[in-house]
Amino acid sequence: MLRFDPSSSPFMMLAVTGDRIERPVSDEDYRAALVELKDVAEAVVKPRLEQIQGVAQALVAGGLEKEVQVEIDRRKCLAYGVEFADVEAALTRFNANSAGGTIREGNLVYPLRIEGRYRDIEDIRKVPVKRIDNATVFLEDIATAKYGFKEPTGYNRLNGQDTITLYLYKKSGDNTVKTARKVESVLAALTLEFPDFRVIPIFDESEFIQEAVDNVLSSLYWGGFFAVLVLFLFIRDWKSPLIVGLAVPLSIVITFAVMYSIGIHFNVVSLGGLALGIGILVDNAIIVLDNVQRFRKQGFSRVEAAVEGTREVSLPIAASTFTTVSVFLPLVYIEGLAGALYFDQAITVVASLTLSLLVSITLVSMLLSRGDARGRLSRLWVLSKLGDRADALGEGAMRRYERLLAVCLQNKTATLVAIVVAAGLGLSLLSAVDRELMPTVDRKRLVLEVEFPASSLLLRTLAEVAEIEQLLGADPAIQTVYSSVGITDIDFDQSHRPGANKAVIEVKIAQEADTDAVAARLEALGRTATGYELSVRQPPSFLEHFFPPETSDFDVRLNGEDWGELAAVSKAIVALMEDMPRFAHVRWSLAEGAGGYEVSIDHGKAALYGIDAAKLADFLSREVQGSQPTQLADYSREVDVKLVVRREEALGLETLKRLSYPIRREEQTVYVPVEQLVSISPYAGYAALHRKNQSRTVEVGAELVKGDATEAKRQLEAAASRVEKPQDIWLEIGAVDEEMQEMLDDLSLTLIVSFCLVFAILAAKFESLKIPFVVISVVPLALVCVVATLYATGQTLNFMSAMGAVVLVGIVVNDSIVKVDFIRNRHLAGADLSAAIAEAGRKRLRPIAMTTVTTVLGLLPLALSTGQGAELHQPMAWVIIGGLTLATGLTLIVVPVIYSLVCGRVRA
Repeated sequence: MLRFDPSSSPFMMLAVTGDRIERPVSDEDYRAALVELKDVAEAVVKPRLEQIQGVAQALVAGGLEKEVQVEIDRRKCLAYGVEFADVEAALTRFNANSAGGTIREGNLVYPLRIEGRYRDIEDIRKVPVKRIDNATVFLEDIATAKYGFKEPTGYNRLNGQDTITLYLYKKSGDNTVKTARKVESVLAALTLEFPDFRVIPIFDESEFIQEAVDNVLSSLYWGGFFAVLVLFLFIRDWKSPLIVGLAVPLSIVITFAVMYSIGIHFNVVSLGGLALGIGILVDNAIIVLDNVQRFRKQGFSRVEAAVEGTREVSLPIAASTFTTVSVFLPLVYIEGLAGALYFDQAITVVASLTLSLLVSITLVSMLLSRGDARGRLSRLWVLSKLGDRADALGEGAMRRYERLLAVCLQNKTATLVAIVVAAGLGLSLLSAVDRELMPTVDRKRLVLEVEFPASSLLLRTLAEVAEIEQLLGADPAIQTVYSSVGITDIDFDQSHRPGANKAVIEVKIAQEADTDAVAARLEALGRTATGYELSVRQPPSFLEHFFPPETSDFDVRLNGEDWGELAAVSKAIVALMEDMPRFAHVRWSLAEGAGGYEVSIDHGKAALYGIDAAKLADFLSREVQGSQPTQLADYSREVDVKLVVRREEALGLETLKRLSYPIRREEQTVYVPVEQLVSISPYAGYAALHRKNQSRTVEVGAELVKGDATEAKRQLEAAASRVEKPQDIWLEIGAVDEEMQEMLDDLSLTLIVSFCLVFAILAAKFESLKIPFVVISVVPLALVCVVATLYATGQTLNFMSAMGAVVLVGIVVNDSIVKVDFIRNRHLAGADLSAAIAEAGRKRLRPIAMTTVTTVLGLLPLALSTGQGAELHQPMAWVIIGGLTLATGLTLIVVPVIYSLVCGRVRA
């Protein structure tokens, strides 16, 4: 079982802001406001949120962090003979608490605690550093100590304003929507308690989940309504459709109880299974009703008609239900991605179908035996007129069908050849159907990745991002702009590698706006950008969390032993993919970094002065970046103490060369210029280096522009084969198509298992080994109809459309069973085969048409839905609607023809 822990990514992001930071009176006041905001977030908001049942933790990011800055005056240190290490050791030594044992006071023993920690910054200034000639050198004699702020490595911004961000992580197993509602309640209370501060939701996963679930429920309600409505048109009275309609809510309610008992929650996957099966739930009841009414027309009493009519069709509908269940049940045991995605849906469909069978042969049959089930429809004038029209169309369709069936039975071979040719043409459309792992879901959010040259400073990145934010804020379709610039405390986008030259901007789109149009405008902005690269993508849906965080449509992996050779070959692959129109947003794991300078110690010269290489390296490190020797207790938190050397100018390459290394010899200190001990040279850097299976690896990833993945992979392999490369470098090209193929392999295995189960059920039902092949002959035709539907509707072949194909196979097998069972019974009873087939056509066309129409209309709201998450279920719905419509027409012709060929000599 593949599992995804929702607590591994935040389900909600909050921004903390306030009046002071929005209207600062000076730069110093602005910085102080940022510190105040972070204090409020950490001391007030974070603890209150973490007390909520369901919230695992709340992490705070952004803002400025206070520190004590101790700046050493190098000239004064030289005058007193004090070194950097002396100051560092003194700051550490005089900031300590310790246990002093115990003391006795009368008959009592008390613990003794020795308090030596710094209480304020004045204690730091009074630290004794060195004693010279009975005089003490204090830290304030050679350095200054003051409060300051840590150098920020990144910034979080909301609508162009610096902000503090809280990332909320949910406890595994808790309900996201309920937890989010509790968070909203706490935030409302905080707003009343602290009116000068505001906590604004930036991202709330529960909104998408709630809207997606509401959308599926709406489709479920409307689908059930249309499915029952069509029964009024076919049956022409109002009592019988209501009795049949009871099968839907009753089956669903009991299914909810089953879901609860085995721990399946309401979500778009499980409810999607019910929405897909909403039209199927009435199929068994329709067949029972149609057969009971047939017996009533033959003169049977109400009770006798209900008993005999139900008994005659109970085995066929049980067999058809169990065959559909047999198609879904193996999905429960699939491992990997397919199993993770299909489990909830398979369970809900299996439970609801099984329960609908029980309801049909018990409750529906009992209600049909109680009183006259017929009620006049004439009072409902509109439905009555529509029913008259439906009857007229049905009679015309019946006559045309009988004529066509007679022609096909007279020309069996030609019919089968025509079907095979049509199936071949249908399968040829498969190459024109695009493939993807999951359908793209419009979440009304877009993510922009901005990358500047590798040597860009953070402040330059921040300034450029501020200009981009202004452009985005001017777009009326964009409601919120949230930016994460540089390296922040938390990387909210796991597919992004942070850096001082990078930023991630997430925009929230207005509900009425077209997300694709906004994305097109932003992509146009990226194409015209100068000085930086900008890419636009959709944030991953919750189902895409099952995939690795850095999955691209295409990944080219180069393995070798020499970084230089790998860089040259991979750069050529990058150029190839950028020139191919099928690919976009080409990413290179070995992208050039900022580089830097390498300081090489001359061990020979260092040995002449008796200098230890490790101590020299430590000296240079302290001079460049300082050190953090200790902390100052500031109320309930610890403030870092930063020790640095005061400089009149920024530390550059020339300043580094002019440094002098101190060597103590007896009573004096000798200073050796650093440039005599080391050599400094530039080096080229890379953004990241990777190893896989102990081999040096470079990865090139890209997104596939709308097109066929298989063909794109073939073209890329052909182009890559022409790239010159050493023999010890080998390439691996992986594509989304491979994941798709793995899924199709899993489903193929499932269909084989399902085929065996269906065959066993049919063989037991018909007590024959030939008839099951006749029934299952519709499966290949159904799959061809799936391909034709995908091509006609413009849907892609993905996990969801594949699920629809599985559902379709179960439905068309049911129709085939109903028809074959009637033909066989009449044939075994002594009727001529042609007469049995003709009678089956007349008497079974109506229930088959009713079940098909109810299923199609039940799924139509799901296919036409435009709400949140609708894209997930539309491929499934369209596959079933189009495939069932086509496959039912073929079943009515092909099954009788094949039956007459295979079972023509079977007699009682």
